[in-house]
This record gives sequence, C-alpha cells and structure tokens, in this order.
Amino acid sequence: MAVYTVLNAKVISDILKKYDVGVLRRFEPISSGIENTNYFVWTESDDSPIQWVLTIFENLSEESLPFFTRLTVDLSNQGFAVPAPQKMKNSQFVFSINYSLSSSIDNDQLEHKKYGVLVPKFEGVADHYPDVSKCRKIAIYTAKMHSALNDFESNHSVQHSLEWCEHLVGILSPLIPQDDAHLLRLALARYYNYKILIEQCSEGIVHGDLFRDNVLFEKNEISGVIDFYNAGSTAFLFDLAVIANDWAVNFDQLPALFSKSDSAIDDVDLKAIYNEQKLTALIGAYESEKHFSQAEREAWPRLLELAAFRFWLSRLKTKYVQSYQQASKAGEVIKSPEAMKVILLAAIAR
Repeated sequence: MAVYTVLNAKVISDILKKYDVGVLRRFEPISSGIENTNYFVWTESDDSPIQWVLTIFENLSEESLPFFTRLTVDLSNQGFAVPAPQKMKNSQFVFSINYSLSSSIDNDQLEHKKYGVLVPKFEGVADHYPDVSKCRKIAIYTAKMHSALNDFESNHSVQHSLEWCEHLVGILSPLIPQDDAHLLRLALARYYNYKILIEQCSEGIVHGDLFRDNVLFEKNEISGVIDFYNAGSTAFLFDLAVIANDWAVNFDQLPALFSKSDSAIDDVDLKAIYNEQKLTALIGAYESEKHFSQAEREAWPRLLELAAFRFWLSRLKTKYVQSYQQASKAGEVIKSPEAMKVILLAAIAR
C-alpha cells in the first residue's frame, strides 16, 4: 500500500523484538494501494530467511482491531490463505509505536500512537486480466469463505453503510461536477428504494474489498486473499457484486474508455461494459457452493449497483476530500473515480 508512515531500520528492529521471528535482514516499502502503510520485511532465524508484511493502520480505530485479527485468525485456522497476524511474545496480535508528527505551531514534534500487525507474506501475484477460469475460482473461494463465516459472531457492520453514503453525498455534492452530483443523488435515492430488498438476503461477515489486487495467484491457483480491513457484516452477495464490478468487465474496452473526458461517457455503450460470460461464470461457481435464495436472485442486480455506488463514493472522497491519502510518502493512491462511475451507470442500465 502507499506509504504514509515512514519507518527506519531501528524502528522496525524494535518492533520485531516483540516477536520470536529472528532479526531484521532488510525491508522495503510497498508503494501501491490506498489504505494502510505496508512494508516487506525479511527476518532471519537459524539461517532461515522469512518474509513478512508489516502493516501500520492509518484509518482504523484501536477498538476495531480485535475484530480484524479475530476474523483472519479464525479463517486461517479453517485453512484459508489469509493474512492472520503473528502472535507476539506477550500473546497479543497488535503492536503500537509512538510516531512523531510535525506541528505547524512552533515546529513542535507531536507524539502520536499508531498500531500495526506482522503477517506472513504469501507467494503469488495478482492477475489484472483474469480469465473465466479465475473468475470461477474466486467465486468458489468466496462462497466457501462465506459458509465458513456463517457462525462467526460479530456486530461489526461494513463501514460503507447507508448513513455513510448519505454523509458523503452531502459533502461531495458541492465539490464535484454538477452532472456527477446529480448522479450521486439519483443513486442514493435508488438505494433508499432497494434497501429493503437487500435486507432480505442472507447476511454475515464479508471481505468487502475483493478487487483483483487483493487476490494472489500462483500456478493459476489462489495462493492468498489479503486486505480484510473493509470487512464487516452485510449481505453475503455484496462480495460477489464487488468481484463482478472488477473481474467481470470487458478489459479490452476499459483503458481507452477511462482515458476519455467525462463528456465522452455519454456516448459509451453501457451494455458492453459487463462481460456476460464472466458474470454467468461467477454466479454459477458461487452457487455450486452456496445457493442463491429467491430474495438474493431478485436483489442481485441491485447489489451490482450498490457495490459500484459505494466504491465510486469512496474514490470521489479520496480525490476531492482532504485526507491522509492525499499525503502519502510513496505510491499512487488515487484510483479512477470515472471508471467506477461508468460501472455504476452500467449497473443501473441493467
């Protein structure tokens, strides 16, 4: 992820002393993504090098961290390749550091406590152009994960609730082009209308962010699913809708489309945005493990719309609203709002 908290060798070594993982050999920042600060860390114990990912949380409260650690530990114990945190010598999973922040008042340095975890690094890479076979594999993996989480007890809701959407629409409307503000208000009004339908779907803990860059493949098999920090309770099929809006689109059209100006979007054939073969494969593969209810069949088109709406809002927030994400020390942190806007329009058109 993009680097917002800069760490040096001494700080990382002091963190590693809290664990039984050996000594620091080298480290490097991970400069892609938009959420937390991450570093690759190599340690060595008994001449055996091990690679880790060290994460510093930038926007999660201390109170929410036990949910995320418990969730990934639970899934890891059930055999899922997810980044469960390493336990420290004191049997805790989350460490803290005091990080100095510059103050504009008299150039003072203010101490700020930040929290983090150390997780194993998985082999494999993300596939930015997944084929139908990989769409089936992530759908099956997701359905199995949902079934495994059926009995996971938590009242931790997804961050992007209706109230979150209402709040952001109010903030963004005066900051963005008038046509975009109109579409935001329309999407929110539609959300009010189909909210009851979605609430009839089976619910539980979802990943919440199953974009292509959060799923790793090695030898054409899923080797790891990462970044659970948008997880929470909502309709299970929200995960599949997020996948569909990122995996089941026609990649050959998108790069040219998203380089166009906003005024050119009106000329886009919205029916051509989704790849129907991949959509069918996603649904069929998911249902081979976890059947849709009648309510879920009716809600599915609206879930595509909701997932696009929420992530368009999130990307607009990153672009237009001042936040830590606009001040990273390394990495490209702004994903294209225009891309998600077009996917939203395509979902509404369905």
